Amino acid sequence: MPTEVQIQEAKQFISLRVEAEISSKDNIERYMIEAARKIIAVSQKYNIPPRLFRFSSNESLKEEVDNIIRELKDNIIYATETLSVYDREEDKDSILSFLNAIRYGKTFKQRVNEYVNRYKFELEAAIAAGIFLGKTGKDTLSVIKRSLSAPYNNPDIKESFGKGLSATRIETKGISYGVGKSNSAYNLITTLSRNDIGLAWMWWYGEQALKNGATGFYSFRGSSYPCALCDDMTGFHPIQDYKYKWHVNCRCYFVFV
Repeated sequence: MPTEVQIQEAKQFISLRVEAEISSKDNIERYMIEAARKIIAVSQKYNIPPRLFRFSSNESLKEEVDNIIRELKDNIIYATETLSVYDREEDKDSILSFLNAIRYGKTFKQRVNEYVNRYKFELEAAIAAGIFLGKTGKDTLSVIKRSLSAPYNNPDIKESFGKGLSATRIETKGISYGVGKSNSAYNLITTLSRNDIGLAWMWWYGEQALKNGATGFYSFRGSSYPCALCDDMTGFHPIQDYKYKWHVNCRCYFVFV
């Protein structure tokens, strides 16, 4: 059985991992809000009639917005990669190789690109609605911040439905990606970043154990949140059963033996 020292070290490792995940979420939220602020300011320069407002309606506006969106993507990738590596610079290349591997048909960077592009359409709708309703840039940004997790519950956007605006997500009255799938870019991006940071940490953790000759591991519950899977997986497992985490947001801690 694991010693008390081993158990405490495993708990500390999970605690640090969760801190890194939360830090990533906080950083990404700041990046997304700052991108929104910049895009609102850029959009106000062009005096496009509210009913015609789309980023693509003016080539210079589109270029400026795309540059801000590109910067946002780079910031999200940098934050996630930095916190995945943490203080393990000697293993940086192997950690980043794991982080950026293809999973379920796409790489981490491909998913960031997809989700940030969704955010661009969310911002277009919010800005078009704000212009249509005569809101200031500050007011529009405030509503965007409050609606990050549910962008199409933004009251300005909802009020603009059916008013003839050409912004893509106002024309379509929002968008659905299917039952149980978030239509919030913020939720998708922060969940992706947190989960992939956790995977990178747990992959590295397992690699160190293998180097030290581990042949198995004990799984312990790391939270009181009800989870039948985590309950079932407590106890000893052979090393080939190691899967980094039992599920997304899993906080079980593992002690290798």
